[in-house]
Amino acid sequence: MIQAIKNTTLTDLQVKTLNIREKELNYWTTTFQTMASQSALLAGNQILLFNLIGFCYGGLSVPINEKISSFCVMFGPGLALRGGEGAVSMHKAVENMKKESNQCFIFFILQLLFFHVSSFLLMWLYYPFKVALIINIILLVFLIVFVKNGYEIYDKLYVKEDEAVTGQFQDFGMYENMHDLDRKRSLPSSPSKRIRNNSDYEIQRNSVNKLDISNNISQDAKNQNGNPFEIKTKQTQVALDNAYQQSNDFLMSAFRGVFFKPNSQQQQQQQQTRL
Repeated sequence: MIQAIKNTTLTDLQVKTLNIREKELNYWTTTFQTMASQSALLAGNQILLFNLIGFCYGGLSVPINEKISSFCVMFGPGLALRGGEGAVSMHKAVENMKKESNQCFIFFILQLLFFHVSSFLLMWLYYPFKVALIINIILLVFLIVFVKNGYEIYDKLYVKEDEAVTGQFQDFGMYENMHDLDRKRSLPSSPSKRIRNNSDYEIQRNSVNKLDISNNISQDAKNQNGNPFEIKTKQTQVALDNAYQQSNDFLMSAFRGVFFKPNSQQQQQQQQTRL
């Protein structure tokens, strides 16, 4: 019972630590979903501009940023939820999503930059020089404001890696290597194990036979309205009488063969009788 209480305490503590780690997993999942949605939106706005410049822009926005975000959103929570290593699978999912988020964020910023660059170049294709110059100046002002505001928000809200608090307990790692108790492992059976299994089978078969005998005795007692112990005593007495009679017959036949040898006529008659 003490062992069960200790195991329950460890599992409860592990579940509580994983609940804390799950909040971190949900944060990275939401981050990837946001970047994937914005990438798809920008790709939809630039679907008609996939020329040489648009191809460079699309190579950063659609195939890289969106695919990284989508794959992390799909496979990250799956590893944390269905991983066979328990808490280790949760930590692996969170750490890998954290690493991929840095790369995905860089591509996200680059696709916004290429979005503005494609807008600048588009003005020179559709409008005269003066009109395109004025529009580019206006777009440049908005780009400067965008970069300035983005940098201020990044500087105020971004948490550095060495200052971030993680949901993983460093001193609890030795208790996290708990495997699934419900998983069946097919291990090769050793000779001693096979012998033990055979002996267990014999014991089980003998117990079943004894149970059948007791059931038969009880059934006979029920049919004859008698005591099952009396019936068992009678059966034992009959078996002993039969064994005693067989032993007497064997001794008498041996005694006759030694002291009373049959003559030649009796031997011939016995041989003819056998034939």
